[in-house]
Amino acid sequence: MSDIQNNRTKKDDFIFDLIENFNPKLLYYIFRKSALFIIIIGTVCFIVPFLIFRYSERVYDTNTVLIKKKSNESLFSKEKESMTGVDNNESKINRDLQLITSDIVLDRIVDSLDLEIEYFKNGKIPGNKFEIYKKNPFRLSRSEIKNNAIYRVPITIEINPDNTYSVKYRLGSTYSKDNISISKPYEDPNLRFEIQVTATGKTTGEYSIVFNSKDYIRDYVQNNVQLQINPKQNQSIILSMSNANRLKAETILGKVTSNFLDFDKTENQERVEKSLIFLRDQIDTFNKDYEVSQDTFSNYIERNKIFSPEAQLSNYMANKAELEKNIKELSFQISGIDGLKHSFQKNKNAKNVEFNLAVPSSPDFVEVYESLKKMFEQRKSLLLDYKPEYFAIKTINEQIESQLDYYKSLVDANYSLALKKQAFLNNQNVQNSIELNDFPKKSANYRKIEQESNIKRQFLIDLFEKQSQFLITKSGIVSDYLVVQPPKSSTYPVSPRKVLLFGIGFALFILATILIVLFRYVYFDKIISIKQIENRSKIQMLGIIPLVKEAVERSKKKKNSPVSKVMVLDKSKSKISETFKRVRVNMQYIEKNKFQTIATTSTIPGEGKTFVLINLASVFAMLNKKVIILDLDLRKPRIAKSFNIDNSVGMSTLLSDNCELKECVQPSGLLPNLFLIPSGPIPPNPSELIMDDKFKKILKDLKSEYDYVFIDTPPAGIVNESVEIINKVDVPIYIIRANYSRISFIESIEEIRNQLYPKELYLIVNQHGDGASSYMNDYGYGYGYGYGYKYGKYYEDQLDGYYTKENTIQSNFKQKIKSFFDWKL
Repeated sequence: MSDIQNNRTKKDDFIFDLIENFNPKLLYYIFRKSALFIIIIGTVCFIVPFLIFRYSERVYDTNTVLIKKKSNESLFSKEKESMTGVDNNESKINRDLQLITSDIVLDRIVDSLDLEIEYFKNGKIPGNKFEIYKKNPFRLSRSEIKNNAIYRVPITIEINPDNTYSVKYRLGSTYSKDNISISKPYEDPNLRFEIQVTATGKTTGEYSIVFNSKDYIRDYVQNNVQLQINPKQNQSIILSMSNANRLKAETILGKVTSNFLDFDKTENQERVEKSLIFLRDQIDTFNKDYEVSQDTFSNYIERNKIFSPEAQLSNYMANKAELEKNIKELSFQISGIDGLKHSFQKNKNAKNVEFNLAVPSSPDFVEVYESLKKMFEQRKSLLLDYKPEYFAIKTINEQIESQLDYYKSLVDANYSLALKKQAFLNNQNVQNSIELNDFPKKSANYRKIEQESNIKRQFLIDLFEKQSQFLITKSGIVSDYLVVQPPKSSTYPVSPRKVLLFGIGFALFILATILIVLFRYVYFDKIISIKQIENRSKIQMLGIIPLVKEAVERSKKKKNSPVSKVMVLDKSKSKISETFKRVRVNMQYIEKNKFQTIATTSTIPGEGKTFVLINLASVFAMLNKKVIILDLDLRKPRIAKSFNIDNSVGMSTLLSDNCELKECVQPSGLLPNLFLIPSGPIPPNPSELIMDDKFKKILKDLKSEYDYVFIDTPPAGIVNESVEIINKVDVPIYIIRANYSRISFIESIEEIRNQLYPKELYLIVNQHGDGASSYMNDYGYGYGYGYGYKYGKYYEDQLDGYYTKENTIQSNFKQKIKSFFDWKL
């Protein structure tokens, strides 16, 4: 757990330090030094999209749209929706989406797609070929596949100007044949075909053909034809296909849509035909049932004498009322006749008969009644004038008597007839009441039988109507879909997209540039400013040595053996000379006690410890002081090369007692009071020689003879004896090279400083102005006891030396070109 927390702490410290010490000048410097990378990346990010766009096939989008007709446009659609009970729009569209590219539909058009053989024109670039669909200059005829393994194997056909062709392909082994006449077929164990030239123009060139099986063609269509419901209008289906050959895509989509419409139409026709067959069977079945029900109904009517229940009920009620009325009238008439009979029985003589008795309405009764009435009126009028015995009255009485007898006989006859009629009417009334009581049951049975018959009749009529409707529909049935947009390809390719390709390339270029610059910035660990040293160490600064371009160039030319050069003697007022003189003054101010021995060291080779040492020794020798330089870097000596002196004897021979001190001292040849002791031959045990007490004695002897002793030591980060050497001198100086020494070296310097305590360790920054350090404004830094030195532009212009305007102008263009392509930080 603690390791994880430590890792997090280090990560947080790293991020905080990165943000806190963000240096825009360093970022700009790294960006400028990464120009070569950026140019290469930019070139790649431009060339790759260009090549992709230049040599990739242009892929186009092809679309066609089918729209679902409204439900009420097709009788069959309405019937189907009512029969199935499902949503005709959604369910059918979803079903047809799966049906359009199904095997059952595509198997019908595989042969008509003309994809059994694909033709390609081979490009100049190997592997680059372009399909020539229906525009091929030749066709294969009478082709025969003998081996199914030949499917999808590219076959190269080269047509020659002399009307011959060559065939070559590889299937396990290579099959090839050259100079075949156009009129002759090609045949091998795998296939056979003939070439038929279809174009009138130039047909020569190299082509490729591929044979496709029906399964492959079906799978190709299924995998490449995309289907979706139009999101803006869910009643339409969009069929789309992306292909490099627009004609091929349009042909495939056209075939697929037309085949689907035919299939949908045929399917609808089959459904109608099945419906008609079903209707015919139902009509036959229900027609027989209806005939049976009609016979049953007729027999019931005939048996029960029921034709119309409502009318018959009305007749029954009317008959009942009529019979009751007649019976009542007849009873009244019988009562009247019965009264006449009683009257006749009481009054034997006609003269006592009352005329106001009820008279039957029979015509005979009326005639006799009218005759008697006249006789009675005549007798009555005679009685007014004559006595009853009067002859005329007697005659009238006789006539009345005779007429009354006749009338009595009529009364008796009518009375008997009325009684019979009354008995008949009563019987009719009873029969009518019985039938009226039985009528509800018969009527209910009638209604039931009639309803069953009517239901079967109506259902049969409906079946006949459906049959008629389906017969009409069958004659004009069409697909449920309509092509509202025929297959149409896009004008511009959807792939490769030029803007998108170059946009991605540009985005990748920006991203790669940012990543490279940020990566180099984050992992840039060189010391470039004094502030970096101050933030990490309390070591005292003696001075900053500016960049000496000539020394750097020389060092780059001789990387294996760089030579340090004395620069302070060429121009006494040069920038480099003034810098070392300031370091000399700072040393005199810092060291209050008199010092004689000075040693320089560094962490690794190349930081300039030898260069700083010989130039610093030279400026001290310029004070007419006797100065000697010791080269104790026994493993990799530099002093002898820098001053071009003999290195056969030196510190190695002196420490090993192979020579005397005077034999090793050599004049520098530059200043009369500057002397040198080179390293001598490289010994096998340099560490033991330096650690020996012999060195202390030599150092003591040199201090007694010379004013200043300068010692060049090995790099302290590589060998251990350097710390021992600088611990024996008065002024130990540690050299850091700007834009070369790593920031981590400061920790090593602090460790050495702690080892030397209480003795002070001093620091000199060498070649400030090299690389990223040239962007750091550290020239305002003050050294020593309040003694500030500033390098302003005016002061630099007054100085002469290696950095005069003439030298700078002459090499300006060359340096710019050189520095521009120098990607090293």
